[in-house]
Amino acid sequence: MVTNELQLFSGLDQSLPTDNELIRQILDQVSERFYESLEQKNPYIALDKCKEFLDIGKLSGLALAKFFYLIESNWDKYEQEESFSDVAIVYLGKHKHTVERYIKVWKIFEEGYVPEEMKDALLQRNIKELIPIGNAIAQGIEFTEDDWEELDDAPDESSVRRVVRDVSGKPPRLGSLQLVMDTDGFIYAYANDERRFVGSLDVHDEDETVQKSINRIIKNSGIMQK
Repeated sequence: MVTNELQLFSGLDQSLPTDNELIRQILDQVSERFYESLEQKNPYIALDKCKEFLDIGKLSGLALAKFFYLIESNWDKYEQEESFSDVAIVYLGKHKHTVERYIKVWKIFEEGYVPEEMKDALLQRNIKELIPIGNAIAQGIEFTEDDWEELDDAPDESSVRRVVRDVSGKPPRLGSLQLVMDTDGFIYAYANDERRFVGSLDVHDEDETVQKSINRIIKNSGIMQK
């Protein structure tokens, strides 16, 4: 099925053809449910079907986020020559930046960033509302209990983005450690208003294996990039 929820983030995403038989089946369901509601003079029969499609759209975003996270995290076990992002572009029509944003969303659930008591509430949100949260956490931003509660109270995407902007503007908590890599691959640790040189990655080496290794190190360590 194709929904607006799945076409959000990048002009480089491609629109892949949907099976014509599936399209006909869905549109036939719409017609059947509409005429049933008209015959019974009950608009809620049709509106319930509308709600079902809306729910499917929201769940599709979450399902893709989880799928992308799990597939990408275990990609080496598939023993494929191509990278997951390259396959996603060709097979799914999703640009790597879109895939990365979905992965960041599911990472906050899978890797314990979201308080347990907040998970159900966040899973009620659509993927567009979760993207800013995933991006912020990937950049090393820490959310306090009050921040999570404020996110829970945010009624829509623009409100979520406002909360994330406010949180992102806060200075790091005393004692918190942040790793930052500059454009030349030099990595610095920031803690207690002090900076320490940690090491470097050869980001200018164009060898595919080197680049894959660097990407994995950055992903698994939470290094922020300037």
